[in-house]
Amino acid sequence: MSVTIGADTLKAVFKAISTQVETVKVMSGEEGWHLYGRSKDNTSVVDASIPKEAFASYERWDDIVVDVKDILEPAAKARDEVEIDISSGRLDIKAGRLSFRRKLVGDIEVNPRMPKPELDTESIADVGVYADILSAAAGDMRFKAIRVSQTEEGMTLSVFADDTDIGTVSCTLPADAFVMLSGEGSARYSAGIWYDLMKAIPSGAEVDMLFKKDYPMLMSYTVGGAEVRMMIAPQVEGDE
Repeated sequence: MSVTIGADTLKAVFKAISTQVETVKVMSGEEGWHLYGRSKDNTSVVDASIPKEAFASYERWDDIVVDVKDILEPAAKARDEVEIDISSGRLDIKAGRLSFRRKLVGDIEVNPRMPKPELDTESIADVGVYADILSAAAGDMRFKAIRVSQTEEGMTLSVFADDTDIGTVSCTLPADAFVMLSGEGSARYSAGIWYDLMKAIPSGAEVDMLFKKDYPMLMSYTVGGAEVRMMIAPQVEGDE
């Protein structure tokens, strides 16, 4: 029972997943893989799919749960393709001349496939649009939250340490920076979670972002035929 897939696709999917959860359930179906994971503190949910067509070779197998790093590390070292085999009851991975053997982990509960919620605002943009705010906030542990504010004229992203405006870094993006911009609203999320996820999204990917005040943000993108969806818990005013 094995599959072979391009290293770049596997790495791009699991790199983003690794910013949010430690383990993920791999459900193998007729149409490909469905991946599901939830962070220990319930602040993030990941729900991704890799279609059968994205694999160089594909065999269905029983559902398994893996440590995300056990897939990501071999994928990061591979130059071309990665072969994953579970015939031994373990996770056997070949990445070029390298072979890895890892254990499978216990089961996790899976909720129904993540719906696309009815939220106030939606935007679609190349991930590079967010480069300025990511660069400004890089490595600064003072930033605890990010506020995303959207109008028909564009989007303003503000990272800050507390509820005052002291030390705030803001970036305003005009409407023409987006492929699509719909609705108006403002909401607050963990700066660290948002930053780590954005940094993990591969260059050139278009990010679909939906949000509403005091509701989870839904972020999604596609890469190599795979779709990755992340749900991030909100910070209500006064939370840190």
